[in-house]
Parts: sequence; structure tokens; C-alpha cells
Amino acid sequence: MPGTFGASNFAHSLTMIKIAIAGTSGLAQYISTQTCHQFIFFSRNDNPGLTAKGWQVIKVDYGDENDLQYALTGIDTVISTISGQPEIALIDAAAQLHVRRFVPSEFEGSQSTRPAADILDRGNRSSLARLQGYAKYGMEYAVFCLWDILRTFCSGRYGFLPNWQEHTHRR
Repeated sequence: MPGTFGASNFAHSLTMIKIAIAGTSGLAQYISTQTCHQFIFFSRNDNPGLTAKGWQVIKVDYGDENDLQYALTGIDTVISTISGQPEIALIDAAAQLHVRRFVPSEFEGSQSTRPAADILDRGNRSSLARLQGYAKYGMEYAVFCLWDILRTFCSGRYGFLPNWQEHTHRR
């Protein structure tokens, strides 16, 4: 029945999913603290600092399709904090293994408002085009534009930060 939350849906919602976080930046580490699901970091280098914290880190070669596919085995969702060709290789490998969801590294704001030859793109248009193609075969993806969130909070609309226009020194 539409609108109900049956026992099978409830059981499915409690299923632990395995999340791969590509990159080990501060943002990636923050994301890992915001979930109760199992996660692993993908890193280009050994990362004893994260391993010492008890986090699972897998060293991956983004230029090696077999290495990526091995690392992605059993992964449900990928959250990427990398960009360019390494991210495209990660998307392709995830699609080959039927990873269910992919969140690309997308932090510069809305794609629709950027110029076609945006120097800050870092391969994001290519990544999104790739994901749109794989969506036809069932891979879900989501884009979180942090710029829009920052613009909202920095405008003073919610009172968290001052309205920058009102506090600008005028000559």
C-alpha cells in the first residue's frame, strides 16, 4: 500500500551498507564521522595516521582498472572527494561492479550557471556526463553543491553569519 512503511522496508532500512570514501582529506574524514554504516577510505598512499585511528584504508591505483574493481568489491555507495581522470576511472569501475550509488566531487556550485569552458571545472562536467550515462542502467548519483549552501548561510538569511554587503567598507 502506498505511503506505508512495511516490515520488509523497515528491515531493508536497517541493512548496513558499505561506503567507500575516495580521498583522505579533512572533508572525507568528516563525512566518515557522519554515518553509522561501514566505510573505508581509498587513498593513493599508505595512511598510517588514519589506520592508527582504527579506520580502514585501502591503497588504490586510480590508473589500474583491476585494482579499482578489486577495491570496490562489495561496496554499495561511493563518495568521491577526488576529481579529474581518477574520479572518472572510479566511476567506470563502480559501474562495472554495479555499485548502487555514487556521489561525485562537486563543490563549485551549480553546473547550470558555470561557463562551458570553466577553468575551475577539474573534470566535473565529464564526471557528471559519465554518471548520467550510467544512470540509464540503474546507477544512482547525487550532487551536493556546497557553494549554494554556503551562499545561503553567508547571506545572513538564517542569522548564522553577518550579511557581508552590510558590513563592507565603502570608500
